[in-house]
Amino acid sequence: MFPSLNKYFEKLFQKKPSKRISLDKELMLDGHGSMTYTGGMCYEGEWKDGKWEGQGTLSYPGGLRYTGEWKNNKMDGEGIMTFPDGAQYSGQFKNGNFSGQGSMIFSSGKTYTGEWKDGEPNGHGTMTYPDHTKYIGHFKDGDFHGEGTVSFHDGRIYVGQFKNNLFNGQGTMSGNDSTHYFGAWKDNKKEGRGVLTLQDGRSYSGQFKNDEFSGEGTLTEPSGKKYVGQFKDGRKNGRGILTMPDGTEYICEWQDDLINGKGIIKFSDGRIYEGQFKDDKMNGQGMLTFPDKRKYTGQFKDGVLEGHGSAKYPDGKTYVGQWKNGLFDGQGTITYPDGGEYVGQFENGLPNGQGTMTRPDGQYVGHFKNGKKHGQGTVTFANGSKYVGQFKLDNYHGQGTLTLPTGEKYVGEWKDGKFIEIK
Repeated sequence: MFPSLNKYFEKLFQKKPSKRISLDKELMLDGHGSMTYTGGMCYEGEWKDGKWEGQGTLSYPGGLRYTGEWKNNKMDGEGIMTFPDGAQYSGQFKNGNFSGQGSMIFSSGKTYTGEWKDGEPNGHGTMTYPDHTKYIGHFKDGDFHGEGTVSFHDGRIYVGQFKNNLFNGQGTMSGNDSTHYFGAWKDNKKEGRGVLTLQDGRSYSGQFKNDEFSGEGTLTEPSGKKYVGQFKDGRKNGRGILTMPDGTEYICEWQDDLINGKGIIKFSDGRIYEGQFKDDKMNGQGMLTFPDKRKYTGQFKDGVLEGHGSAKYPDGKTYVGQWKNGLFDGQGTITYPDGGEYVGQFENGLPNGQGTMTRPDGQYVGHFKNGKKHGQGTVTFANGSKYVGQFKLDNYHGQGTLTLPTGEKYVGEWKDGKFIEIK
């Protein structure tokens, strides 16, 4: 960070005086005087035994200049050094180097005031930059090292440990936007365990890696939503539990903030889903149980029952077949508690199309519309009666033949369940 002053001046001291001075061998320079050396270097000040000793000024044509105390040809004590680029050091020297308390104004505009050793900031000091960023703390060989505080020009403040000029170890970063982090750092990035509060009100407590949520952690949002589980690259990844403000709980596997794979949802209304997920929705094979003991087992698509599945109801009714948008749709079978059964087509949750309805009092084979016998069909009753013909909304309607157990027949036109004309 700083030049080796000893090596620099060793070269200068090898210069010879510009004029030959004839002295007795035992006579040495003492007192106050000046000498100009080959190359233009000039010393003016106190001498002792032929060496610079006491107060003196050394100047060099390139612009380097030192004024202060000397000892045995080396800067030692209080002094001021001005560099060719305009930088200036004022403070203590020892054995030719900045050492002790001192201040440096750099050509870039930054300043340092504090302890020095061997020409470098070492110990406690303050470094201030042109943009008003300021570091107060410990230095080692010119670098921020140990405990310190940085106040940034944008209002952020870091208080904690440093190594090699970077945040390393435990530290706290606070921003003027309410962002706050306390925890472990590595090379200026959050790494290890920490607690982060964000401007939007979210807070995270857990493991960090490369400045991101990574590992086990807890993320809480202002709305009351809370996730406890695994993270990777700042997103939910792996096993975790998400609790919603209304109490709904997701115990699932996550990929990049979305539920994928196996999981369980415990809804606030008492429903429980256990099964497959894709992109945050129930997709694939699963089981949905309701508080009233209804239970569905089968396929889901985009969060709703769709595909093949079975359902059991509290009253004992069961359904096995196709579903669409959460309703019976396609081929299916309903079994009733009284032993009745419907086998056939469904649409929008009701028998629609061709089907067979068997009940204790008889059987209907034919067409249905919105859950009612509608169109061509045949009813065979338990007592032996039989109707073959057309229906409308569960009633004989249109052309049809009713045959009674006695063999008597009614053939003709029917309306709203009543025979109106003999054909």
